[in-house]
Amino acid sequence: MSDSCRTHCHGDHATTIAGHRVRGGLDTVAAVLSSLCLLHCIAIPVAIALLPAFALVIPDLPWLHAGLLVVAVPASGLALWRGWRIHHDRVPAAVGAVGLVVMGSALLTVAHSLTEVSLTVGGGLLVAGGHLLNLRAGARDRAR
Repeated sequence: MSDSCRTHCHGDHATTIAGHRVRGGLDTVAAVLSSLCLLHCIAIPVAIALLPAFALVIPDLPWLHAGLLVVAVPASGLALWRGWRIHHDRVPAAVGAVGLVVMGSALLTVAHSLTEVSLTVGGGLLVAGGHLLNLRAGARDRAR
């Protein structure tokens, strides 16, 4: 019987995750939740960056850009504000806010024009960049 199996099945309630022994159920749950959080934090900027690609498969709905912005503003605003409360770095929130304004200004242009696409993509990249800066500032703050 392997050492990890013996430990997990017969005794001191230790589990092996990525080669490290984690003791107790709460540690295991916390490690899994932390991993899920990491996946979530990586998925949001990737999803935001990929949103323009969905224009190829989503039908042309006049309300779609406004609807996505209605979701993006509070979600990004909340995430950036919560990050600022932790690390007190204004740059991520400023970059994200500028990106949201740029995305919003795309609604004032002619649909499907080069201007609209440029503003939407540029704004989305700024928002994603703001979130990446927010993650970096949070990690820097935790390292202190």
